[in-house]
Amino acid sequence: MNMEKMTNVQMFEALKELVKGDAREAEFTAFLDKRIEIASKKRTGETKVQKENKEVAGRIYDYMVETGAELTGADIMKEFGVASSQKVVGIMKGLVAEGKVTKDKNADKKTVYKVA
Repeated sequence: MNMEKMTNVQMFEALKELVKGDAREAEFTAFLDKRIEIASKKRTGETKVQKENKEVAGRIYDYMVETGAELTGADIMKEFGVASSQKVVGIMKGLVAEGKVTKDKNADKKTVYKVA
């Protein structure tokens, strides 16, 4: 039997059918309707943090292009005020995925980012 995976909304709708005729049908239906409402909401746009990270990534990339600099995570934290190395990795991962920046190891085995 080949069945496609159900979405949360589809699952909650199916459960509503199963509780029909139950003594607490109204209670179950109200609960499931609320879950359907929550599952149906789709987040649109970027979060505040995503927008900030995108802006910082743009500044980092522009700086690297203008200066030809190769930067380590520590350099980025210091120069651009990024709070943590994890945040640096997240920001730079996006630039690497876009093909704008490459990631290598230097002689000290530190990660170095260069313009692609």
